Amino acid sequence: MPGPQPTAVDPARLEAQARLLLRAFPCAEVRSVASADGRLLLEGTVTGELERASLARALAALPGASSVEGGGLAIRPRPHCEAALKVAGLVGPSRLGPVRLQLNRPEGVFTAGRDVLVATLRAPADVAVWAYLDYYHENGEVYHLLPEPMAPDDRLAPGAVLRVGPEKAEAGPNDRVWEASEPYGEGRLVLLLSERPLFDRPRPIGEPAAEYLSALEAAIAAAAGLLLVAGAAAAQEKGPAFSTDELVRIRQPAVPLGRTRGFTPATGGPKSEPQPAPGTPGSGVVPDLKILFPFNSAELSAEARAQLDALGRALAAPELRPFRFRIAGHTDAVGSEAYNEGLSARRARAVVDYLEARHGIARARLAALGLGERELADPSDPASAANRRVEVRTLR
Repeated sequence: MPGPQPTAVDPARLEAQARLLLRAFPCAEVRSVASADGRLLLEGTVTGELERASLARALAALPGASSVEGGGLAIRPRPHCEAALKVAGLVGPSRLGPVRLQLNRPEGVFTAGRDVLVATLRAPADVAVWAYLDYYHENGEVYHLLPEPMAPDDRLAPGAVLRVGPEKAEAGPNDRVWEASEPYGEGRLVLLLSERPLFDRPRPIGEPAAEYLSALEAAIAAAAGLLLVAGAAAAQEKGPAFSTDELVRIRQPAVPLGRTRGFTPATGGPKSEPQPAPGTPGSGVVPDLKILFPFNSAELSAEARAQLDALGRALAAPELRPFRFRIAGHTDAVGSEAYNEGLSARRARAVVDYLEARHGIARARLAALGLGERELADPSDPASAANRRVEVRTLR
């Protein structure tokens, strides 16, 4: 008599369930692939072994999951994300209602030399609160935007609206402007509202996040019974952006290309003209012009499209029309080499498609290729977001 037949598994349905579950692990960057026999293959990064084990247990409990294979997961601590989660855990459920924190860059990307951070806070309508706005950086530091020496008054009346950090043009002599600066990277802005002050003296404007979280935990424990509420917003600091005029000057080769007839006698090998340094006029190379992509994605963000608009206008300029350009896609080192090769090629094609469709740049002038994980921008951190990019260089 034949035994029971195995239950058929719908891989698409299982993957959809896994994606929903992964939202419960906001500090992990994980993609899952389901097979017809119910196996879930995981690639990406987790913050530690504890998160890896918890994630695997949760996925294994999904209906239809026969096994979870997490050998493709790498460990990458994300202290800024974990700090935001810890603050939310310390606060717990609140009767104050949702936090209202709005940034002047809705996508949360701030570029050095162009953007400053402006945050708008709104107090609950029925109670006065003390506001604490902190920026947790991925380097393990926390920076206190409110209160701080130039903005010591952090009490908000009921329903009050407060703007932290003015735009440069509006800044007075006693205002602090918050600009993107090195070290660039990811961070979390965390707003904590309390009906009583949490600290009796100002804290240093910057300090190790672990020290501050310890002090914050003690302050919240000592103020048992206070109404508290916390909220967070993601932020990312990036290197400088380039204008259309700057891109034209940099990408136009300094020495006109032409044919060479005959040979010039020389000793010690052929002579060559000195090459301009990358990033200078005529070099053809802009090391910081990197179109960044989200994890496991070839989608162009609003910030990426803005940078490509400047590039498209530059490539359409008369000075650059004779030249071709290399559009090279890159990935981080998370996942298999074969998968990353394909993902990097899709990223390069996304840039070429955008430049052609939006700016009319002929595809014949754009040489797209995918380099996968072979040329990491940050070899010291193979999983870094800096590695997920497309770089554009002038072909000579």
